[in-house]
Amino acid sequence: MLDPRIVRVGIEIDGVIKFYDDLFIEASGVKYSNSLQGECNINITGLSRPNRDFILNAVSIFNKERTPKKVILEVGRVSTGAKRIYVGDIYEATVTQPPENTLRLKSKTGFYQKGSIISRSGSEVMSMKAIARNVAQDIGVALDFQATDRTISSYSFSGTADQQVEALESLGGIDVFSDGTTLFVKDAGVPLNGYEVNVSAENGMIGVPELNGAGIRLTMFVDKQAEIGATLNVTSKQNTSLSGRYVIYRISFNVSNRTEPFYYTLEASRFI
Repeated sequence: MLDPRIVRVGIEIDGVIKFYDDLFIEASGVKYSNSLQGECNINITGLSRPNRDFILNAVSIFNKERTPKKVILEVGRVSTGAKRIYVGDIYEATVTQPPENTLRLKSKTGFYQKGSIISRSGSEVMSMKAIARNVAQDIGVALDFQATDRTISSYSFSGTADQQVEALESLGGIDVFSDGTTLFVKDAGVPLNGYEVNVSAENGMIGVPELNGAGIRLTMFVDKQAEIGATLNVTSKQNTSLSGRYVIYRISFNVSNRTEPFYYTLEASRFI
Protein backbone atom coordinates (compact mmCIF):
# COMPACT_ATOMS: atom_id res chain seq x y z
CA MET A 1 0.00 0.00 0.00
CA LEU A 2 1.36 3.40 -0.99
CA ASP A 3 2.63 5.49 1.91
CA PRO A 4 3.12 9.04 0.56
CA ARG A 5 6.19 11.06 1.46
CA ILE A 6 6.22 14.23 3.48
CA VAL A 7 8.83 16.87 2.65
CA ARG A 8 8.13 20.10 4.51
CA VAL A 9 10.17 23.30 4.52
CA GLY A 10 9.80 26.12 7.04
CA ILE A 11 11.15 29.55 6.09
CA GLU A 12 11.35 32.58 8.37
CA ILE A 13 9.35 35.37 6.71
CA ASP A 14 8.58 38.60 8.54
CA GLY A 15 9.64 37.02 11.82
CA VAL A 16 7.34 33.99 11.44
CA ILE A 17 8.24 30.46 10.29
CA LYS A 18 5.95 29.61 7.37
CA PHE A 19 5.79 25.94 6.39
CA TYR A 20 5.31 24.60 2.87
CA ASP A 21 4.67 21.00 1.84
CA ASP A 22 2.42 21.36 -1.22
CA LEU A 23 5.11 22.83 -3.51
CA PHE A 24 7.86 21.05 -5.44
CA ILE A 25 10.71 20.68 -2.94
CA GLU A 26 14.19 19.19 -3.30
CA ALA A 27 16.78 19.20 -0.51
CA SER A 28 20.24 17.80 0.12
CA GLY A 29 22.71 18.31 2.93
CA VAL A 30 25.07 16.88 5.50
CA LYS A 31 25.39 16.80 9.31
CA TYR A 32 28.44 15.95 11.43
CA SER A 33 29.20 14.75 14.98
CA ASN A 34 31.80 17.49 15.46
CA SER A 35 32.12 21.27 15.36
CA LEU A 36 31.67 21.46 11.57
CA GLN A 37 28.45 23.28 10.70
CA GLY A 38 25.72 21.23 9.05
CA GLU A 39 24.81 22.32 5.53
CA CYS A 40 21.63 22.15 3.46
CA ASN A 41 20.65 23.25 -0.04
CA ILE A 42 16.93 23.54 -0.74
CA ASN A 43 15.07 24.21 -4.00
CA ILE A 44 11.42 25.31 -3.83
CA THR A 45 9.28 25.78 -6.94
CA GLY A 46 5.94 27.54 -6.68
CA LEU A 47 6.58 29.92 -3.79
CA SER A 48 4.53 33.12 -4.11
CA ARG A 49 6.37 36.10 -5.56
CA PRO A 50 6.03 38.31 -2.41
CA ASN A 51 7.53 35.60 -0.19
CA ARG A 52 10.21 34.78 -2.73
CA ASP A 53 11.17 38.45 -3.04
CA PHE A 54 11.24 38.85 0.75
CA ILE A 55 13.83 36.08 1.13
CA LEU A 56 15.91 37.29 -1.82
CA ASN A 57 16.07 40.80 -0.36
CA ALA A 58 16.48 39.71 3.28
CA VAL A 59 19.66 37.70 2.70
CA SER A 60 21.12 39.76 -0.16
CA ILE A 61 24.77 40.78 0.29
CA PHE A 62 23.65 44.25 -0.76
CA ASN A 63 21.27 44.51 2.21
CA LYS A 64 23.30 46.21 4.95
CA GLU A 65 20.58 45.46 7.50
CA ARG A 66 20.18 41.78 6.75
CA THR A 67 19.39 39.59 9.74
CA PRO A 68 19.44 35.79 10.18
CA LYS A 69 16.60 33.93 8.49
CA LYS A 70 15.95 30.38 9.66
CA VAL A 71 15.11 27.43 7.45
CA ILE A 72 13.74 24.11 8.74
CA LEU A 73 13.49 20.80 6.89
CA GLU A 74 11.10 18.05 8.00
CA VAL A 75 10.67 14.69 6.26
CA GLY A 76 8.76 11.48 6.78
CA ARG A 77 5.83 9.38 5.66
CA VAL A 78 2.12 9.96 6.10
CA SER A 79 1.83 6.80 8.23
CA THR A 80 4.50 7.91 10.72
CA GLY A 81 4.53 11.69 10.37
CA ALA A 82 7.34 14.11 9.58
CA LYS A 83 10.48 14.54 11.65
CA ARG A 84 12.73 17.60 11.78
CA ILE A 85 16.11 16.69 10.29
CA TYR A 86 17.70 20.09 9.77
CA VAL A 87 17.67 23.65 11.18
CA GLY A 88 19.95 26.34 9.79
CA ASP A 89 20.50 29.96 8.76
CA ILE A 90 19.99 30.97 5.13
CA TYR A 91 23.12 32.70 3.86
CA GLU A 92 22.43 32.76 0.13
CA ALA A 93 19.26 32.84 -2.00
CA THR A 94 18.90 32.91 -5.77
CA VAL A 95 16.06 32.31 -8.22
CA THR A 96 16.05 30.51 -11.56
CA GLN A 97 14.74 31.96 -14.81
CA PRO A 98 10.98 32.02 -15.54
CA PRO A 99 8.70 30.17 -15.84
CA GLU A 100 9.99 27.88 -13.03
CA ASN A 101 11.16 30.69 -10.71
CA THR A 102 12.67 28.10 -8.39
CA LEU A 103 14.00 29.60 -5.17
CA ARG A 104 17.40 28.12 -4.29
CA LEU A 105 18.48 28.41 -0.68
CA LYS A 106 21.88 27.68 0.83
CA SER A 107 22.16 27.40 4.60
CA LYS A 108 24.43 26.36 7.44
CA THR A 109 23.67 25.54 11.05
CA GLY A 110 24.59 28.54 13.21
CA PHE A 111 25.99 30.49 10.25
CA TYR A 112 25.33 33.92 11.74
CA GLN A 113 27.07 33.07 15.00
CA LYS A 114 30.23 34.05 13.15
CA GLY A 115 29.26 37.69 13.68
CA SER A 116 28.85 37.43 17.46
CA ILE A 117 32.06 38.07 19.43
CA ILE A 118 32.33 36.33 22.82
CA SER A 119 34.90 36.67 25.59
CA ARG A 120 34.78 34.32 28.55
CA SER A 121 37.13 33.42 31.37
CA GLY A 122 36.30 30.98 34.11
CA SER A 123 37.59 30.39 37.60
CA GLU A 124 40.87 28.55 38.16
CA VAL A 125 38.98 25.26 38.07
CA MET A 126 35.69 24.84 36.18
CA SER A 127 33.68 21.75 35.27
CA MET A 128 33.43 20.84 31.59
CA LYS A 129 29.65 20.71 31.94
CA ALA A 130 29.60 24.32 33.19
CA ILE A 131 31.71 25.37 30.20
CA ALA A 132 29.34 23.52 27.86
CA ARG A 133 26.38 25.24 29.50
CA ASN A 134 27.94 28.63 28.76
CA VAL A 135 28.64 27.66 25.15
CA ALA A 136 25.04 26.51 24.63
CA GLN A 137 23.79 29.77 26.11
CA ASP A 138 26.04 31.86 23.86
CA ILE A 139 24.93 30.11 20.68
CA GLY A 140 21.27 30.17 21.73
CA VAL A 141 20.48 26.46 22.04
CA ALA A 142 19.64 23.90 24.72
CA LEU A 143 22.29 21.57 26.16
CA ASP A 144 22.30 17.76 26.16
CA PHE A 145 25.44 16.84 28.12
CA GLN A 146 26.19 13.11 28.15
CA ALA A 147 29.98 13.19 28.48
CA THR A 148 31.98 12.13 31.51
CA ASP A 149 32.40 15.39 33.39
CA ARG A 150 35.80 16.56 34.56
CA THR A 151 37.44 19.73 35.82
CA ILE A 152 39.21 22.12 33.47
CA SER A 153 41.91 24.50 34.73
CA SER A 154 42.08 28.16 33.71
CA TYR A 155 39.61 27.94 30.82
CA SER A 156 39.28 31.10 28.75
CA PHE A 157 37.93 31.96 25.31
CA SER A 158 37.82 34.96 23.01
CA GLY A 159 36.40 34.77 19.49
CA THR A 160 33.18 34.25 17.58
CA ALA A 161 30.29 32.34 19.13
CA ASP A 162 30.55 29.45 16.68
CA GLN A 163 34.26 29.00 17.45
CA GLN A 164 33.33 28.16 21.04
CA VAL A 165 32.00 24.80 19.86
CA GLU A 166 35.40 24.01 18.38
CA ALA A 167 37.16 25.27 21.53
CA LEU A 168 34.98 23.02 23.71
CA GLU A 169 35.71 20.06 21.44
CA SER A 170 39.46 20.78 21.69
CA LEU A 171 39.35 19.95 25.41
CA GLY A 172 39.66 16.38 24.16
CA GLY A 173 37.91 13.06 24.58
CA ILE A 174 34.50 14.37 23.56
CA ASP A 175 32.29 14.82 20.51
CA VAL A 176 30.57 18.23 20.37
CA PHE A 177 27.95 19.22 17.81
CA SER A 178 24.83 21.35 17.41
CA ASP A 179 21.72 20.58 15.37
CA GLY A 180 20.54 24.19 15.53
CA THR A 181 18.34 23.64 18.59
CA THR A 182 20.54 21.60 20.96
CA LEU A 183 24.25 21.38 21.73
CA PHE A 184 25.23 17.74 22.24
CA VAL A 185 28.33 16.80 24.25
CA LYS A 186 29.20 13.12 24.56
CA ASP A 187 32.23 10.94 25.13
CA ALA A 188 34.15 10.45 21.87
CA GLY A 189 33.02 7.41 19.91
CA VAL A 190 30.23 6.58 22.38
CA PRO A 191 26.57 6.68 21.27
CA LEU A 192 24.04 9.08 22.72
CA ASN A 193 21.56 7.61 25.17
CA GLY A 194 18.04 7.37 23.82
CA TYR A 195 18.95 7.41 20.12
CA GLU A 196 19.00 4.11 18.23
CA VAL A 197 18.15 2.84 14.74
CA ASN A 198 18.03 -0.71 13.38
CA VAL A 199 18.68 -1.27 9.68
CA SER A 200 18.76 -4.29 7.39
CA ALA A 201 17.76 -5.20 3.83
CA GLU A 202 14.26 -5.90 5.14
CA ASN A 203 14.18 -2.71 7.14
CA GLY A 204 15.13 0.24 4.93
CA MET A 205 18.74 -0.44 3.84
CA ILE A 206 19.54 0.12 0.15
CA GLY A 207 22.22 -2.23 -1.23
CA VAL A 208 24.90 -3.48 1.16
CA PRO A 209 27.10 -1.63 3.67
CA GLU A 210 30.66 -0.82 2.66
CA LEU A 211 33.86 -0.38 4.65
CA ASN A 212 35.26 3.14 4.92
CA GLY A 213 38.25 4.56 6.77
CA ALA A 214 36.55 4.66 10.17
CA GLY A 215 33.86 2.00 9.98
CA ILE A 216 31.04 1.59 7.47
CA ARG A 217 29.03 3.58 4.97
CA LEU A 218 25.48 2.63 4.00
CA THR A 219 22.40 4.07 2.35
CA MET A 220 18.88 3.77 3.72
CA PHE A 221 15.42 5.10 3.02
CA VAL A 222 14.21 8.04 5.07
CA ASP A 223 11.40 5.84 6.40
CA LYS A 224 13.74 5.06 9.29
CA GLN A 225 14.90 8.08 11.29
CA ALA A 226 18.60 8.44 11.95
CA GLU A 227 20.35 10.90 14.26
CA ILE A 228 23.94 12.05 14.56
CA GLY A 229 25.53 10.25 17.52
CA ALA A 230 22.88 7.52 17.54
CA THR A 231 23.53 3.79 17.88
CA LEU A 232 23.26 2.10 14.48
CA ASN A 233 22.47 -1.63 14.61
CA VAL A 234 23.30 -3.17 11.24
CA THR A 235 22.26 -6.61 9.97
CA SER A 236 23.79 -7.56 6.62
CA LYS A 237 23.11 -10.99 5.11
CA GLN A 238 25.41 -10.40 2.12
CA ASN A 239 28.32 -9.05 4.17
CA THR A 240 27.89 -10.59 7.61
CA SER A 241 31.29 -9.35 8.84
CA LEU A 242 29.88 -5.81 8.81
CA SER A 243 26.86 -6.67 10.93
CA GLY A 244 27.07 -5.16 14.39
CA ARG A 245 26.78 -2.03 16.46
CA TYR A 246 28.03 1.37 15.30
CA VAL A 247 27.88 5.07 16.18
CA ILE A 248 26.70 7.46 13.46
CA TYR A 249 29.14 10.33 12.91
CA ARG A 250 28.00 11.70 9.54
CA ILE A 251 24.62 11.83 7.81
CA SER A 252 24.08 12.99 4.24
CA PHE A 253 20.50 13.36 3.02
CA ASN A 254 18.88 13.73 -0.37
CA VAL A 255 15.11 14.10 -0.47
CA SER A 256 12.36 15.25 -2.79
CA ASN A 257 8.59 15.09 -2.66
CA ARG A 258 8.09 14.56 -6.41
CA THR A 259 11.25 12.98 -7.79
CA GLU A 260 13.20 9.83 -6.90
CA PRO A 261 15.67 10.76 -4.11
CA PHE A 262 14.48 9.99 -0.58
CA TYR A 263 17.37 8.55 1.38
CA TYR A 264 20.13 8.99 3.95
CA THR A 265 23.76 8.00 3.55
CA LEU A 266 25.19 7.14 6.94
CA GLU A 267 28.82 6.88 8.02
CA ALA A 268 29.43 5.19 11.35
CA SER A 269 32.29 3.94 13.50
CA ARG A 270 32.31 0.51 15.17
CA PHE A 271 31.21 0.39 18.80
CA ILE A 272 31.76 -2.73 20.85
